Amino acid sequence: MCGASLEFKAVIGGDFADELFVSALSLRDVLKLECTSRSAQQSLLSGSSWVMSACHDLLPRFRVTGPARMFRGACKEDIRQLLATLRGVSTTSPAIPISLGSLSQSLALAVATRRAETRACRHLEMGGTFSQVVVCNFRFPSAAAALAETSARSLDMHASSRIIINNIVQGNQSQAWQFKLAMQGGKMLVGARRRDAPLADPVAAADAQLPSLLVDVHSVCDEFSIRLFDAGMQADASWVSAMGLCSMSGSRAAAIEALTRGITCVLCIRDTRTSESPSESKSGLHTMNLDAPRRSSS
Repeated sequence: MCGASLEFKAVIGGDFADELFVSALSLRDVLKLECTSRSAQQSLLSGSSWVMSACHDLLPRFRVTGPARMFRGACKEDIRQLLATLRGVSTTSPAIPISLGSLSQSLALAVATRRAETRACRHLEMGGTFSQVVVCNFRFPSAAAALAETSARSLDMHASSRIIINNIVQGNQSQAWQFKLAMQGGKMLVGARRRDAPLADPVAAADAQLPSLLVDVHSVCDEFSIRLFDAGMQADASWVSAMGLCSMSGSRAAAIEALTRGITCVLCIRDTRTSESPSESKSGLHTMNLDAPRRSSS
């Protein structure tokens, strides 16, 4: 029995199981296999092969690149918390999974999501009627041109791809909104409009009683950081800036590649309470720190 046990342990443990065997099983099957013997349980829990099945079953909205290798050596409690956090998160396009390429990115996304969910819950406790946390991906097709501009007087706007979020509740109505980010003259701007609304005159929109929202944007990217808070905006109106910071974390080339490919962001969207309107929320200019990376690398 000892020899058979060792053979069984060798089959379900190690890289063979990670890459070929356990990866083909569902999480339910892995749990059944774990119950067959103490040897099987030790082999599965000592390795990271079970994470592949867990990611496949629990995180259908995400594409995890090589989960067995990514999570090898990681704290099991960190993995459990990550799976629990991302399992219930909303994404803008379930048909196109959000890519997770590293353990650090995955953990950072889980932390950013929990912080956004905490802020969303606090908003409701303070009298808000709507809040939603969404994970999305913004692509900047003209990232190279945007990062080449350092003049604050530049009027050229470099917009990201749009994302669409359904079920934004305003009063008794639920509508789909589309959101974009844009870089202009060293600033990061946020824009939003109702998906089916006609194009509005920004001057007229300022006087109209249009639906309004507050938005936080938190990027999860090693090459480019976005931290925007309380971007107060009216639907179908002009672009707005918010308190926060945008900066490159490495070389300009790496930032351009990341922005062009698309950066993962966590959005915390809230309605404006009667005591807090977009005009009352603090806003200010924030620059993308373009010169520091230039001095270190290009």
